[in-house]
Amino acid sequence: MESARSGFLSPEQQIESSVSISLSTPLKENLNDTTDTAHFPTEDLPDLDENGLLDWSDKKLVKSLPREKCAELIKLKRNILRLNVSRNSLRSIDCALLPLEKCFEIDASQNELTQLQQFLQLIQTLKKLNLADNRMNSLGCLDTFVNLQWLNFSHNRIENLPNLINFTIYQL
Repeated sequence: MESARSGFLSPEQQIESSVSISLSTPLKENLNDTTDTAHFPTEDLPDLDENGLLDWSDKKLVKSLPREKCAELIKLKRNILRLNVSRNSLRSIDCALLPLEKCFEIDASQNELTQLQQFLQLIQTLKKLNLADNRMNSLGCLDTFVNLQWLNFSHNRIENLPNLINFTIYQL
């Protein structure tokens, strides 16, 4: 008690103080650190256009989508019909971060994606998917995309192909 009055904290009080400080760090700071995305100003990312296109191509996005900007789009309650995130360095795309319930076209070419599973929540709506120039080695769940009509997975490391009978157009 004497140490608190004199302006100094006891070792126990210092530990309690440091814990409360680290726990009170705003979550917002953690959402855009370099483990998730590049330090790209999210206000420079274009918004959804009047035709339902969200074009974030060539935006130097690294690893994953900027969560703060995605949260803004969800608040607007507008559905993305077409998503273009090509020519970035994305390793994953968390479809749950965006309002993609009605999305029918995604261009995720020229990234560093490795798995098709990240698009599974879109199996009912997705008709066109461009995954060219990524690091895909398997298309194991491809047959679950019942409405997919166009697929480009050229320039990947695909080891085996599932049944492609459902596709009207495809490029190897």
